[in-house]
Amino acid sequence: MEFAQYASPDVRQTKSASSPVHRGHGEIAARRLQIYVFDPELGRRRRYRITLEIPYEKLDSLGENMSRPSGRLINIVDYDAAADVHYPLANLDHPAVLASGGLDPQVDSHEFHQQMVYAVTMKVVANFERALGRRLDFDRLTVLPHAFQGRNAFFHPTTSSLNFGYFRADPDNPGGNLPGQWVFTCLSHDIVAHEMTHAIVHRLRPHFFEATNPDVFAFHEGIADIVAIFQHFGFPGVLSEAVQKGRADLSRPGPLLDLAKQFGYSTGNGAALRTATEANGPDPKLYRATFAPHDRGSVLVRAVFDAFFTTYATRVEDLIRIATGGTGVLGEGYLPPDLVNRVTQEAGDTAQRVLDLCIRAFDYLPPIDVTFSDYLRALVTADKELNPEDPFDLRANLVDAFLARGIHPEGVFSPNEESLLWDAPEASIIEANLDPNVLDALTAYEAQRWGAKTSRTARKEVDWVAQNLHAWASTHHAALQLESNDRIPIEVKGFHSMFRVGSDGQLLTEAGVQFVQTPPNPSTGLGGLQPRAGTTVVFSGDGSARYVIPKPLQVLADNSPSQEDPRVKSLMRFVRECDERDPLFPWAGEAYDLSNRMARRFNFALVHHGIRPVSPNPAEATNGG
Repeated sequence: MEFAQYASPDVRQTKSASSPVHRGHGEIAARRLQIYVFDPELGRRRRYRITLEIPYEKLDSLGENMSRPSGRLINIVDYDAAADVHYPLANLDHPAVLASGGLDPQVDSHEFHQQMVYAVTMKVVANFERALGRRLDFDRLTVLPHAFQGRNAFFHPTTSSLNFGYFRADPDNPGGNLPGQWVFTCLSHDIVAHEMTHAIVHRLRPHFFEATNPDVFAFHEGIADIVAIFQHFGFPGVLSEAVQKGRADLSRPGPLLDLAKQFGYSTGNGAALRTATEANGPDPKLYRATFAPHDRGSVLVRAVFDAFFTTYATRVEDLIRIATGGTGVLGEGYLPPDLVNRVTQEAGDTAQRVLDLCIRAFDYLPPIDVTFSDYLRALVTADKELNPEDPFDLRANLVDAFLARGIHPEGVFSPNEESLLWDAPEASIIEANLDPNVLDALTAYEAQRWGAKTSRTARKEVDWVAQNLHAWASTHHAALQLESNDRIPIEVKGFHSMFRVGSDGQLLTEAGVQFVQTPPNPSTGLGGLQPRAGTTVVFSGDGSARYVIPKPLQVLADNSPSQEDPRVKSLMRFVRECDERDPLFPWAGEAYDLSNRMARRFNFALVHHGIRPVSPNPAEATNGG
């Protein structure tokens, strides 16, 4: 690779930030690391280089005051396959680095590349753990900042790795880069946050990696963009600048709402990779007409941000009235600093609430075959649980934004909130509550995971919890719209505690569980995909089933999915449409591995390969294959 190799940091890098944040009693609360807010192209301006606070954790030790940038969930391996070289790893525990808030941003330092990836991935983790109210628990991800040479970056589920490419900028139209300069995807906050979100979503709902309808991969892409862009709002200097330039209107185009600007421009496309803005407003026909995952996912992104803009505007309208003597019309010139500060605070708080909601909604999603309709209902239910009053009408704004883009909730009487909430099961069909001891054991395990390590005894308790959940589901399979366990095994796919504060201010403990059934005899003509049944159950603290969120499946006597099942019919239509759009399909034959062709078409490396900017003007959107 043609960029300078730097040795371990020395004492000269001590000038820009303070030491780690302490809670008291000597405990370190946060680690401070410098990053580019967006990417190196915008990072030429000092205000777009910030010190990011992430939760402190002990890194892998290499001796006294020596470590490598790997911790509980992230293992950075800086192997460059194109150059066949392992780059030395950054020592983020060096006293000079700790004192200065990390390494200074440097485009040509592989050690800073490692710091950037570690800081941004852990910020995504912090946002998910904040919203979910529990600690993420999965085997460490291998992160390769220089995995390959190419215009791509992707999460690979099989190898459990994040792979970031690097490439030369377009020689004729490089945007704000030098012609032919190296561009590193690992230095784009948005690309790193996007890929890390893919990895976490896969841990939360592994079957969302199966493209069983057009929304599944679009949802993956949409939620990854939502997390990446909303993280911009957590950078106060960037947000206050947008408030001042937009005169309190945050929906105006600009870097705050753009995703991966350097990547888009350096490839010669002349635009950011994607954006949360719309040039001509929502198009109610676009969702049904859009097929490619990134384009379809952008419809979801814009619906969520439309709801955010409306909610934010409601929250700041009183501030605008006060500042304008009741007219609500801002005068010419710069906004007063006090107004900018207050509006920035409201914008940041609103963005954090919406981001938290977008993540917490995962607790109310089915375990399989997700649709945008499912997500809207999950958003409404999750917000109703946490914020029953909803003084700024966020839930109504979400519904209006989805409807305006042609995303119509399915299986409900109306788009009103009371119809969109997931249903509670009738008491008559649930014969007995889950044993409260099961929930107590699960809660105790969750509490232990916030410590350094979980004990072997605690893990045995978790096995006991899984056995009891399986027994409960076997007894109540009909209420869960699943087949008998004697006929098709019921898998306990995941379970966790859920914590929320009730309207009386008391802490309420619940539990979320995902059950999945896979018929042993798959259907033909589905491109290798296996239809499944699945149900998410949310239990109250007393063991009663609070919500049952099913995806049922009709199964024939031979334990194969019925081709008359609505979900199977929908899947068959989706596979046929994919076949029609695939230029390899008519002639590839057996060499194309037709039995598994859907999995070959839908993987993150392929979906991200050669991606082009999504137009902010819906009228210009095209249907990619």
